[in-house]
Amino acid sequence: MYTNGCGTLSCILGTNYFRFIDRTIATAAKAGTTYFYRVSGKAFEDAGNFRFNVRVSQKVRNLQVLRIHVLTVFIPLICPNSQSLGRPENQVCTGASQISSLPFSVTATNIGAFPYFSSLECGVASSTRGLWYAVSVTEEDRILQATLSNQEFTASLSVYVGVCGALSCIAGTTPLRYVNRSLTWAARVGQTYYLLVSGVNFDEAGTFMLDVVALDRPAHDTCEKAVDISTAPATIFETNNGAVPGFSNIEM
Repeated sequence: MYTNGCGTLSCILGTNYFRFIDRTIATAAKAGTTYFYRVSGKAFEDAGNFRFNVRVSQKVRNLQVLRIHVLTVFIPLICPNSQSLGRPENQVCTGASQISSLPFSVTATNIGAFPYFSSLECGVASSTRGLWYAVSVTEEDRILQATLSNQEFTASLSVYVGVCGALSCIAGTTPLRYVNRSLTWAARVGQTYYLLVSGVNFDEAGTFMLDVVALDRPAHDTCEKAVDISTAPATIFETNNGAVPGFSNIEM
């Protein structure tokens, strides 16, 4: 796949040479730019039949995402009657899907999404395609846990706080494929938290599952609600998984 003009072509991308193996590439295409596509064998004697499929996403401002599925040799092609991939509304932070109640679970895909952010923390590269989700708690501070699973591509999960365009990273996971990854953080009442599921680069795309839950909060996770141990000896078995940090300046 090339851009510029004949005689001054500049390569954008291409596939490796394979016989009878499907090859797929995806790229962002700018409106008004002409792209040139070349089908070739590895050597002069490599010739024969081939088949290709092309899909073009809906327009994202002045950009489109082209996804090309190729059999035998690579042949990206612009096709006016190509199938639409569909543009996820939550490909941008300002269009984040609102999580209105917990627990929450969704199966989604970032195919058709465009890399619409830059300079994000949590190790997220600006060339990746991601989907955004927004969550908040309204009644009391809670411990939230988000889990990314069943990802068909090398994906990571990250959590941010702030406003779109000026987000700060709370935590992020290592990019992995088909391995569950979870993040846990203390959510404060009235604060919106943004979750981003993204790949490691533009080519990483596919379906995934995202689950978000609020962990049960112990009734005595503050000093004022301490449990009175009236007899001794006493043995207590509990968990602090859902306990919210609610103290400061305590000496050890």
